[in-house]
Parts: sequence; structure tokens; C-alpha cells
Amino acid sequence: MKPSFESNLLQSENSFRVFLKKQGSGVTPLHYHSNYEMNFVLKGKGTRYVGNHIEDFEEGDFTLLAPSIPHTWKNMSPKRDSYSSLVIQWEESFLGKAWLSTPEFQNIRRLLELSNKGIQFEKYIGKEIKNKQSALLMLPPFEKLILDGFQAGLSWIT
Repeated sequence: MKPSFESNLLQSENSFRVFLKKQGSGVTPLHYHSNYEMNFVLKGKGTRYVGNHIEDFEEGDFTLLAPSIPHTWKNMSPKRDSYSSLVIQWEESFLGKAWLSTPEFQNIRRLLELSNKGIQFEKYIGKEIKNKQSALLMLPPFEKLILDGFQAGLSWIT
């Protein structure tokens, strides 16, 4: 199965996006894009394909993928709208390049380096995301950045 390239995922006025993805049974086509992607499964179970790795997923799974990694989630439930996930996508340069070279962000830099093969986080981290999901979807862009990128993110990797 050959992956397709998804382009222009971000709106021109935003350097990242947060959205709720829903689907019924079946597979989203295998694809890749030039953005980082965090995916938190809110509902559903099935098989996740990331690069050349195949693994089952379930509610509460939380992953981070670097740009250009082919991926898809195959939902195994036959019911309509039986899969949903909170997805956050951003460009590598959305805060510029300099911040990643500072000592204060060395853990984030390492995390992004490790995401080149995909990262599946521990379940307790997914629970933190679930607790904040409603707020994250409703906030204006700057507040989304603060809640997601700094307050929550730094505590997960230190």
C-alpha cells in the first residue's frame, strides 16, 4: 500500500491546528505530511500503522509522529462514528528554529528527535489529555498553544 502525501494541512493564519477527528468503520488512507502530529484516541479500537510498525490501539492511546512518517488508524468497530481522536498538528518551524537549541528546551528537542520513528506515550499521559480536551478544542489559538505545548507538554517529558 503506497502512502499519499497530504499537503496544506494548516490554514495560512495558523501555524498549528487542533481538531476532533471522527470516522466510522474502515481505514483512513495511509498518508504522510510535513507536520508533526499528536493523536489521542478518545473512542475506538483497531490497528495502527506507523511507518513499518503495526500495533493494536484502543481508547486512551496517545502518539507523537514526526513529519513524513506514513501512518493510519484502522477502526475495527462496524458502528457509525465509532472512532474519534483529538489531533494536534504543527509545522517544525512554528516557533522558529532558535528555541529548540536553548538548554531550557533540550527535553522537547530530544522528544521531537525520537518522534522520527513514532512515540506511543504511557496511558497516564493520555488521561491528562482527556481531562483537558474540551478546553483545548474551544480556546483561541494562543491559549491552545499555552495549554497544550507548555503547561501539559513539559510535565510529560521531564
